[in-house]
Formats: sequence, C-alpha cells, structure tokens
Amino acid sequence: MKILVANLGSTSLKWRLFQFSGREEALLHKGGFERVVDYAKAIEDCFIELKQSGQIRDENDLAAVGFKTIMARGVNGCVRLDERVVQAMEAFNGIAPAHNPPYITGIRLFAKRMPQVALVGLFETAFYQWLPEAAVRYAVPEEWHELGVRRWGFHGASHKFIAERSAELLGRADVAEHVRELYVSDRSGGVR
Repeated sequence: MKILVANLGSTSLKWRLFQFSGREEALLHKGGFERVVDYAKAIEDCFIELKQSGQIRDENDLAAVGFKTIMARGVNGCVRLDERVVQAMEAFNGIAPAHNPPYITGIRLFAKRMPQVALVGLFETAFYQWLPEAAVRYAVPEEWHELGVRRWGFHGASHKFIAERSAELLGRADVAEHVRELYVSDRSGGVR
C-alpha cells in the first residue's frame, strides 16, 4: 500500500511517498517546493513528479494521504479528515494562523482531486492528549477555558521521536518516559 505524507507550510509543500507491506516500509520518493503561493499548482506539480518518477500511475495508486496537522477545536490524535474536522481546524485559525490555513486549503484540494482516497491527519497536539486536566488548565476564568485557552503542547511528533530514539540509543526503556516528562511537565529531573 502506498501512502503519501504531505507537509504544508505557510509557503511550502513537502512530501514523502512510502510503500508499506506488512511491517516493512520503504521510502519511494520525496520532494518539495518552497515559496508556494498557489497550493493547487504545487499539488499538481507534486503529482507530476510522482508520476514522472514512476512511483505512481495516478492518484488511485494511493491508499491514503497523511498530514501532520496542527490543531483543531475538540479534535486530537490521528483522525480521518472529513469536513467536520476541517471546520474544527478553521475554528482555530486564529491560534495557528501560519499553519492551519495552508493545511485546510491543501486538505480540501486533495479531497476534491481524489475523493476516493483516505485523508488522515495526525495532530501535533496528540502527544499531549492524555495529560491530566490539571496539567492543561491555566489559572484563568472558566469562560476562557471554554473558548480554548489551555496548554496545548506542540511539536508532539518531534517529542515522541526524541523520547523513543533516546531510549533506543541508550538501551534503556525508562529513558522514553523521562524524556516525555521533560516535555509535558514542569519537572526538570532529567535522565539519570
């Protein structure tokens, strides 16, 4: 199964195409464009490159397109990107103005271009989704919390990778939990 992972920045489109077979994965192609002003053209050019590389014949060769989405009201984790989720992302455009709008544009363009292909987003805040309520609440009025004022946590995918890779390199499973604690709490005990 082939999965395209698209990273849409405020002025860029980068991608990687992976082949998954059982537990094995292979990077088939990667590319990107900077100074993007027209995401429709950038996505079209992405598919031109993928086809010219011989990795896909057309969009139907893809099982899914994955996105490293930023944040959405009431949505977290890894989810199918339907219109409800995209609208929840739009609700947080003011919190993530450099990231959400390009992703929303790209997601809608991919959905229009290939409605039969699953679009999946892994929200950057997912790493923090199981924090206890006390860890995400600021000392602000309840109305503020209802409007979305809370500790969100960002760069979750990076933090997860750093925690897991540190444990692997040091040969100590406990290190992943210590590194995770450094990112999600005020504890500064570090790794011993």
